[in-house]
Amino acid sequence: MRIHPQYRIVIVLAVLAGSVFPACKNEPRNRIDHTDVLDSFFYSLKLTGDGDFLGKIDSISRSIKNPGIKDQWNVLSYKYAYYYYRAHAFKTAIVYADSMLQLLDRKPDFLPLYAKTLFLKGDAFLSQRRYSESFTWYYKGRLAILEKRDSCALSEYSARLATVCYVQKKYVEAAGYYKQSIKETERCPEGTFDEFAQRQGNYDNIGICYVRANMKDSAGVYFDKALAYIDANEHRFPEKAEFIQVARAVIYGNKANVAIDDKRYTEAEQLLGQSIAINEHPLHAPEDAVYSRIKLAKLYQLQKRFDEAEKIVQQIDSTRRPYKNPDLSEGYFLLRSRQSENTGDHKAAYAYLSEYNRIRDSVANVSGPVTSVDIQQELDDVARQFQLTVLKKENKVKTEYLILMVVIAVLAVLVVILVLLNYRRSRRNVMELTQLHDEVTHKNAALQQTLTALEQSHQNNNRFMRIVAHDLRGPVGAINSLAEILQQGGLPDDKKDEMLRAIHTSGTKSMNLINDLLNDMQAFSKLKNIEIINIADILRYCVALYEHQVQEKNQVVILDTVPAYVSGDQEKLWRVFSNLVSNAIKFSRQNGEIRITTELNNGQVIIAIHDQGIGIPDNFKHRIFESTGAGSPGTSGEASFGLGLSISKQIISLHKGKIWFESEKGQGASFFVSLPLAEQPVSQ
Repeated sequence: MRIHPQYRIVIVLAVLAGSVFPACKNEPRNRIDHTDVLDSFFYSLKLTGDGDFLGKIDSISRSIKNPGIKDQWNVLSYKYAYYYYRAHAFKTAIVYADSMLQLLDRKPDFLPLYAKTLFLKGDAFLSQRRYSESFTWYYKGRLAILEKRDSCALSEYSARLATVCYVQKKYVEAAGYYKQSIKETERCPEGTFDEFAQRQGNYDNIGICYVRANMKDSAGVYFDKALAYIDANEHRFPEKAEFIQVARAVIYGNKANVAIDDKRYTEAEQLLGQSIAINEHPLHAPEDAVYSRIKLAKLYQLQKRFDEAEKIVQQIDSTRRPYKNPDLSEGYFLLRSRQSENTGDHKAAYAYLSEYNRIRDSVANVSGPVTSVDIQQELDDVARQFQLTVLKKENKVKTEYLILMVVIAVLAVLVVILVLLNYRRSRRNVMELTQLHDEVTHKNAALQQTLTALEQSHQNNNRFMRIVAHDLRGPVGAINSLAEILQQGGLPDDKKDEMLRAIHTSGTKSMNLINDLLNDMQAFSKLKNIEIINIADILRYCVALYEHQVQEKNQVVILDTVPAYVSGDQEKLWRVFSNLVSNAIKFSRQNGEIRITTELNNGQVIIAIHDQGIGIPDNFKHRIFESTGAGSPGTSGEASFGLGLSISKQIISLHKGKIWFESEKGQGASFFVSLPLAEQPVSQ
């Protein structure tokens, strides 16, 4: 993955600076973190060679007695940083990231550190062009952050997305993610060095993105913001003076790029000189000093100051170490080619140019087709994979919930029956309730058989549970409401009898529904008991059933019907209009009006249910008759499961009818049902 050299430096500094954390208060006894010791060691370590660096890391780690978890993590993170940033050995870096994850093992006290490690592993995969794996680890890191509810740590996730956008050459979009990361760092604990290091780096990175997008004025603004932020806050971190100096030098080098493009050569020369003076110190960033010297020599070449450019080249040759970064080598050989061309040594110029092209082609081949990667699509794919895994794990739990739901439904019906027994206490009702009890017992046995069958058929579990929950919810809720009114007393006898009949009818319909579900799962797609039905009677019953809910919301229901007879299954048609009336009440506001009308037209009866509720959003209309399994809550917080309209459409289709709606968001909704008329039965 090829990244702008100055941009790469900012990332290195930010990651390494963020690897040092305060000591954990929950460490076991005699295992204390030695953050200050490791911090001081790291910033004083002279990177004189591969073995020297790793050997010193091992030496300091062995010298610490009873190291804490963060001590161990820091040592592993330094080795990760070496193999990732200096050796470019990404596979080895992944090995160290795995060791860091195993060390933390999702310990609650170290969850933010665990998330950081997941991001580091994703970085290593991204550098190998293994994009799907990289996004998977980024997504895992995001989940860990959300689990901890650490909004501050989300800034690292946004920074990763910015990195990918930058590599895809989507510079403005990358700048947007960096800005988002800055906003998220505002939620971090005030005064931490992590927050300081990341924010100044993000300001600088935004400037680099705008340079690449040819928005030089905006770039200059953000480079100045980065320097101003450092100037205003560096006094808080005197122990991090080395880091702050390097960060300032990096920004000077980036500002010089803008000055060169604007032909402000004197200013650019001064900025590069400042950057070199800081970073040529062995404890700072000698590699970045080489970059700045290359840019300074190119600046002299632009001004035809070839003698001064040659002095810079000689300095580079005398100090240049065998860095493995291809960007540095590429810039160096192009510089040498131009310098040789100026001196008339065309053979040397051609040799340097050939080496430059070889490195450039090599980097281009390694870079790969990252620009074809859709970040959001990749993250969505990863999210779906996780969701599938979670759904599989929850499958057994859903089965248990299904059994519990059915048992609760049966118990609810039994409770209603007991209330009726205690209230009436007459021999006639006792006999009826006894018969009903026997019927329930019989249906309970049928339910048990259905459950046994369901355990052998995984695919029907979810559908059965949702239908039972939805279709029993309305009548059982109405029964409970009516029973509560009866228990409060004070009603005339005729009103009590009317409510008892409504309770009995609702209980019977609930039991019939349970009977259909238990005895024949195909009942939903068949018409069972065909008879001549007066639609007006069904509508009157539905309105009476939900009278209590209407009163609770101080609503008005206007029922304007004419006798209209259709041929069909009364139970199933009752379920349709019960769903539509219930929805109209649920989604209408307090003091709202609901109008129910019937009209005869060309051999059809058209039933219309109008409400003045919240309406249906445009983005939901195309799937309102689908079985979504989740719906919007009512105006008073009533639960909604997104099943009723799907069931209603299926039943109306079985009756050779149609169902449709008209709605504007916030303006209410009107649902229409059209059914073919049947001949009116002859009165006896």
